Amino acid sequence: MKKVENKCISILNSAVQNDCEGGQIKGRHYPLYAAFLSPFVKEGFLSYYKPVLIDYSTPSYALEFGLAYLDDKPTFRKIVSTKDVTWTISWEELRKRNAVQATNWTPKRSQVAKKLSESVGKEVLLLKTQKGWMFEREALRNHSGGLVMYRLFL
Repeated sequence: MKKVENKCISILNSAVQNDCEGGQIKGRHYPLYAAFLSPFVKEGFLSYYKPVLIDYSTPSYALEFGLAYLDDKPTFRKIVSTKDVTWTISWEELRKRNAVQATNWTPKRSQVAKKLSESVGKEVLLLKTQKGWMFEREALRNHSGGLVMYRLFL
C-alpha cells in the first residue's frame, strides 16, 4: 500500500509548493486515503478532508482536503519519505526525543549529535503503528512505537 501513501504525499507536497488552499486526491482507494490523512487533521496540518462525488455517471469519488494555515503560511513545508530506509522507533526513544524537543537541549558531543539536535523540533515523524498511522506526539500519548515512514518538515 506504499503507492497509496506516496500518492497522498505527492499531492500534499504539490499543494503546499503551488500555494493552494487544498486539493483532491482522486482514485478508487479513497477510504485508504482517508485513513492516511486522518492523523494530519488530528494534529492540525490539514483543516479537513471529505469524500466528494466527481462523476455521477460512473460513481467515482475523490477525497478533498484543505491545508491548515498559521500566520498565512501552511503549517508544514514538505513531507519526505524515508523510502526503503524505514526504522523502528520505540516509545522510550520517542519520549527522549520529545524531552529534547521541549527543552531545546543541545548536546556538546559531535557534529552529528549537533545536527540531530538542531533538526529536532523542525520535523515531525509519521509512524505506522499497530494502531494505524500516527504522528509522534500521538504515539507518545498512546505509549506505542512503530516504523518511521515519513518526515514532515515544519
